[in-house]
Amino acid sequence: MNSSYRQVKKRRTRKLRVRLILILFVLGLLASGGCGMYRRARDWRILSIGQIVVRGVGEEYVTRVADASGIKRGRSMLELNLREIARRLESLDFVRKAYIRRRPPGRVMLDILGRKPFALVNGNIVVGEDGRAVSSDVKGLDLPVVDCPLRKGEGGFESVDPGLLQQAFLVLAAVESLGVKRVDVTNLDDARVLLADGTLLRLGSGRFCEKSRMIALVLRDLKERNGKVSTIDARFDSQILVLRQKSLRSRKN
Repeated sequence: MNSSYRQVKKRRTRKLRVRLILILFVLGLLASGGCGMYRRARDWRILSIGQIVVRGVGEEYVTRVADASGIKRGRSMLELNLREIARRLESLDFVRKAYIRRRPPGRVMLDILGRKPFALVNGNIVVGEDGRAVSSDVKGLDLPVVDCPLRKGEGGFESVDPGLLQQAFLVLAAVESLGVKRVDVTNLDDARVLLADGTLLRLGSGRFCEKSRMIALVLRDLKERNGKVSTIDARFDSQILVLRQKSLRSRKN
C-alpha cells in the first residue's frame, strides 16, 4: 500500500517538474523574443522620429521650444522620457504647461500652454498673471503698465520686488473690469491707479484690494447716473472723496 502510494506521488512530482520546466522554457523564449523585437523596433521607420511639431506658441518661439526639448530626428520614440522633456520645456519663461505626445509614424507633438501676457512692468517687461516674465518684446501690446520700484539683487543686478508686484497685481485684478491703464506702487504711501478713461484712483497705503473693490462700486453707481469723475481719493479710512469733472461751456460774447 505504501509502496504504490510512493510511486503515484513520484509520478505526479515528475509531471509537475516537467510542466514547470516547459513553462520556464516558454517564458524564456518570449522574453528573448520581446528583447529582440524591441531592438528591431528601434530601427523600424514607424517608430523613428522624423517630424517634431510645436503647437500653442508663436513662430518666434518654435525654435526655442524644439531646441529645449532635446528631441533629435532619427531617434526612436521609445527612448523619449516624456516627463523629463516636459520638465525642461516648463522651465522656459514663456511656458506654463507642456504636453508631449508620440504620434506614429514618426511624429512627436509638443503642445505648449503659454503664459498669457497680463501687464507691462515698468513699461519694458511683459509678465504673466503669476508675475513671471514672459517676454521683453513690448511692441504692439496693449496691456496695463505696472510701475514698481527696483531693488538690487545678487551681483548688483536690479529686479522688481515680488512683494510689491503681488500687491500691484491684487489692485489690478480688483479694478480690471473698469479698464486699467496704469498701476503705480512706486510710493506705497500713495499708490495710484489710472483708468483708461482718465479717472485717477488714489489708494493711499495698505488695504489696496479692499479699497479697489469699494471704488469699483462707487464708479459703477456714478456711471449709471452719467456722472463724470476725474479723481477718487480713498486714502482716508473713514470716507471716499469723489472729485467730479467740470464741464466747460463756450459762451458767446
